Amino acid sequence: MSKGASRGVSAMRARVGLRKASLKGESETMGNLSEISFASQDVVLMPSPINPSWIEEGNPRATAALLARSTDGLTNTFLWECTAGKFTWHYGEDETVHFLEGTVVISSEGMPSHRFGRGDTVHFTRGSKATWVVHDRIRKVAFCRSTLPAPVQHLTRVARNAVRWLRSRGSAQAAGSFSPLL
Repeated sequence: MSKGASRGVSAMRARVGLRKASLKGESETMGNLSEISFASQDVVLMPSPINPSWIEEGNPRATAALLARSTDGLTNTFLWECTAGKFTWHYGEDETVHFLEGTVVISSEGMPSHRFGRGDTVHFTRGSKATWVVHDRIRKVAFCRSTLPAPVQHLTRVARNAVRWLRSRGSAQAAGSFSPLL
């Protein structure tokens, strides 16, 4: 992850607030996320400036609100808006976006320009770069997923496989087809 992309994501997370609400409608600042959390699209969007070195034309102004965060902190959902301008976004984590309003032309090396708008969904893999041309205003929901370092991913996979193996042995033993070595 580039330092600029990392700072951009961290800064956005620090600026936007997440509210947690119980099904009774009581609201409090985010804490333990063992409950269901929800947010309205009428949330207050806070300034979320685009890295100035990424801006190529115009004066795009971005705002965002954190709508939800996973319990492990690796996945976040944002509501994001941006005014007219051209910029190249550097993705420091996997991001899937679903456009709610407006149109944008997005291009990337090896990919022709394509116009996206309301109802379209696009995925950007960590490490990719895409040039956005926003003509008026764009509004999207962004699902951002950080990845763990490769060694941690490997250990997670090993642990998951070990749990599956232990469960399968337990099922086999319960079914009477397990013969322990004595």
